[in-house]
Amino acid sequence: MSEVFIKKLQSQESGYSGDKPDQRGKYILIPKGALSLFPVLSKEILNDTKIIKSTFLNGHSIGLNLVYHNAKYFPNMARKHNEVRMYRNVFLDNDLNLDRNVIFIAVKLDNGEYAFDSILPDDSEYDLFEKLSSECRNKGLLNLSEITESSRVDSLFKIKMDSEVLNSDDIIKSTNKIFNNTEKEYKRARVQQPAMVGDKAAIFSSLIKSQNDFAKYLRLIYDNKCAIRGTSLITDNHAGLDAAHIQADTHGGPLLPSNGLLLSSDLHKCFDLGYLGLSNDNKVVIRSDVPKTSELYKYEGVVIKPIEGYEMCAPFHSYNEFHRVEHKI
Repeated sequence: MSEVFIKKLQSQESGYSGDKPDQRGKYILIPKGALSLFPVLSKEILNDTKIIKSTFLNGHSIGLNLVYHNAKYFPNMARKHNEVRMYRNVFLDNDLNLDRNVIFIAVKLDNGEYAFDSILPDDSEYDLFEKLSSECRNKGLLNLSEITESSRVDSLFKIKMDSEVLNSDDIIKSTNKIFNNTEKEYKRARVQQPAMVGDKAAIFSSLIKSQNDFAKYLRLIYDNKCAIRGTSLITDNHAGLDAAHIQADTHGGPLLPSNGLLLSSDLHKCFDLGYLGLSNDNKVVIRSDVPKTSELYKYEGVVIKPIEGYEMCAPFHSYNEFHRVEHKI
């Protein structure tokens, strides 16, 4: 079945605020009725995204980000979005001259890639495609057989898709930006999880409500120094130090100082990957498969201690054990 998506672009999609252009990001909102034409995106992954490849009639091929803004399914998120957007870039806009009131056309080819075209307001077929876009808005998608007065769409299905994308660097950067923004959005929305039984630091649960709160407490109790190295790059400054979770928040770990470590970024990465962990008496242990010549072994046996007066915030043995079991340390 040769399905076709036709849409007249609106002002907001084209970055307008009133009549002022370039005031916000540009995208194409994919209505629910048209989602079947595009890759399936999960509501269980925050802002799930896919990269799709499309070619134009001039033979140019580009990559584009398709993003499901699905905060509705994440109770802790402030915003409650539930929409799919295809984000425009300069390559798409320049090749198709996209702007508000321009009609956008998309078809999916047999190989799973896409072909796009546009109809500008001064095009002789504009009135026809404006009518088709209204029909598509009501139906979600049209069938090629319903478009009998123009061969424009039929030509899209005949495009040869053998060219490399022109925007490899751009699509890597835009995808990375999406992931970074999603991570920031998720961190802002983190909420307190139940503490392990016996954790004295659970008393702080009412005071620590976010990742930022969690990080502030760790900087305080470790005096802005790496909990393993006992040093910082800049005196009395936490630059280069991360607030690390022992039992990951994704596995139910609470935002409590007893479930955290202030670590240098490189040690944080190694800890999250399970190359090192903590014994129940808070000594650094190294996973057995780490080569014995590794620099990591210089920290084996180091005892983790908060500064004086904050002993009750030391890593709690149950979180240490969870981390060791998870990573087979």
